[in-house]
Order: sequence, then structure tokens, then C-alpha cells
Amino acid sequence: MTSQELRTHLAELSRVRSEKDPVVSLYLDIRWSDEQQRERVRVYTQERMRAALAGRPRGEEEGLARTLDLVRDHVGEVCDRTAGEGQRGLALFACSAIGLWKPLYFQAPLANQLLLDRVPRLLPLSQLAAELEPALLAVVSVRGAHLYQVAMGEVTNEVTVAGPMPRRVGDDTFSAGAQEQFERAEKNARHVDQLLARFRRLAADELVHLFEAAPRSRVVLFGPRQALSSFERELPERVKERIVARYPAPAEGNDGRREGRDEVLARAQEALAAQRARDELARIDGTVGQALRGSLSVLGLEDVVLALNERRVSRLLLESDFDADGWRCRQCGALGSDHARSCSYCEGPLELVPSMGEELVRRVLAEDGEVQVVSRSNKLHSYQGVAAQLRQGAGTGLSGTPSQPWAT
Repeated sequence: MTSQELRTHLAELSRVRSEKDPVVSLYLDIRWSDEQQRERVRVYTQERMRAALAGRPRGEEEGLARTLDLVRDHVGEVCDRTAGEGQRGLALFACSAIGLWKPLYFQAPLANQLLLDRVPRLLPLSQLAAELEPALLAVVSVRGAHLYQVAMGEVTNEVTVAGPMPRRVGDDTFSAGAQEQFERAEKNARHVDQLLARFRRLAADELVHLFEAAPRSRVVLFGPRQALSSFERELPERVKERIVARYPAPAEGNDGRREGRDEVLARAQEALAAQRARDELARIDGTVGQALRGSLSVLGLEDVVLALNERRVSRLLLESDFDADGWRCRQCGALGSDHARSCSYCEGPLELVPSMGEELVRRVLAEDGEVQVVSRSNKLHSYQGVAAQLRQGAGTGLSGTPSQPWAT
């Protein structure tokens, strides 16, 4: 699954709500190392479903039981290898009352969780989105390049664009005079350089083609310094800006094929992880700086909730261990983080939101915003672990009342 496909699923799920039966959100690690692992997943699911049924209010058991029966059957198929074969993670969202059934498979394991709510629980899936961003690796030589397209550490596409090594004329092949030997060697050298330049351009063009299909890709290059320098000159600036690391190429085997694919992937993953960490810190620094200058960012739960109620959030920054509760108005759908007796906007009745992080994520996604789940940092944590970047304009301003109901 690509990052864009995941974003589409997240946007769809963020608009789902069940007023009757709860929505089941199931996350599973389905890496099968042995038969015992499959049995552990089966037992975990059964135990969690029994506990879920036992704790429901009277009147909800029947509808929830129907949904859980479907979930149990699907998990059985996964454990029996008739569904999801070759995958490592499963995220399943289901509610029979509203016809919701969405199993999603990933090449990354997911921590086992079974959650019940009126809405799908999307925070674990949002956290995965950053890891799904594709990367392009290029192992460059004088003859072209071998290209890998990678997502979550797995190669999803592999292309070789390289020509044969042109033969250079040696001194021992000449029988003519010295001047004629020199002219022939010079002509041959130009011909070889032209061929190698052509191979290099073709390889660079293929990398650009792959990049255009996924323009958020990061790029990691491998190869001799001179070959990399020549290769980079063929790349447009928008691709150069996405290069995060350059490494020597792995050793070349006697058969002419590149060896060390595992080394390439491992080094690339280290570089990409380091870049993600730098991007996180830069995003946090920029957001905090904007907020302190009174620009288009806000800090802390209260201001983020206010901006979200006014549909102004374009990007939410949320620490992975963020934990807070709040309220939601049953009448107008507004959120609040304080201890209120009635809605601050319409004085309607309130309901508890035990996981505000989940609700913030869902609201932002429903408004076509972006969510970035980040590691704890001192700078963001001092503002309750939450911040938001805002859209350029709003019809009402931060203190106004929205002109239409909030997403529910």
C-alpha cells in the first residue's frame, strides 16, 4: 500500500461515525515465524472480543456480537493463511450496523490492539503513514544505474538502466603511424564518453520518472564519487533537493552484477530514519516559532481545539504518547478541553471524549488536513505535546463562530 492510498483510506474512515453500535478497530501483528505465533494471535483476538462483549451496556451486545463474529471469521482466515498471506500487519475496521467493513494489510507489523468507539480509532494508522513514504535508491556506475523503489524497508520496484561497457582502443591495436594512432584514440575516447553520457542520462531520466510518480520520495545515492557527481548533474533541482545521503557503492561481483542489496537497503533505511527525525524537529521548531511570533500556528490543547472547531487546522503535530480527555457537544459537534457543564457555543449537552488525541486526528483528517505523529521532544512537550499549523484564512477568525456545523 502506498502512502497516498493510506491517506485516502484515512480520509474515508475519518468521516465514519456510528450512533448505535460501536465501531471495532483491530490492529494485529501477523508476522508468522511459527505455528505458535498464529495461535497467539487467534487467542489474543478471542480474549479481547470476550472482554469487549462483557463490558458493553445492555442493548449493545447483539449488534456488537454480529460485528465481532465477522471479525473472528476474518482473523481465522488470516491465521489459516487464506487471507493476507505475505503481509505483516492488519488493520481492520468493522461495524455491521452501518455496513462498515475495511481490512487493510501492510508490510509493517502493527501492535496488537482491539478498540471500541463510536468512530474508527485512527491514531496507530496515522503514525504508520510517515513510514509508508516511498524512497528511491540509485546504485550508480559509469554505465548507468540500478534503481530501487522502497517503502517500509521493502523493495516495491527494481529497474536497471545501464549499457555495456564500451571498448576503448588500446595502443597495442594500432599499426598505423603515431599521428593516426593519436587521432583514432581521441575519436574513440569521444565516442566512449558519448555512449557513457547517454547511458547516464537514460538512468537519470528513469529516476526522474519514478520520482514524478511519487514526488514526496526521498533519494539515496550509492556509487563512486566521480560517477555520482556526473549522475547528479543530469538530475533536475527538485530531485536533488530530496537527496538525503550518498554512500560508496557495494562491491561488484565477478559476474558484473551488483552484490550487497541488503547493505544498500540497510544503509538507506538508516539515512531515511535520520532524515525523518530531522524533519520532525524542523517541523516542531518551525511551528513553535510561528506560534510565538503570532503567525499561522497555535500551541497547546486549548488553542488547537479552538482552531479545529473553526476548521482552520491544516497540519496537526501530536506526540505519539499524547494523552488527554475532553468533551464533544451532542448538539453541534464542537470539541472542548475544559471542565464545562454545557457547550461553550450552543449550550448543548456534552459527552466525554476519553481520547482527545484520536478525536483531534479524526477531525483534522475529515477536513483534508495532515497529521504528523512525532516522538516526544522537550520543545513540543512543554506545550502539552500538541500543536497545529493553520490555514491561511478563515471566514470568522479565531474568536468567531463557525458558519456551518462541525464534522461529527
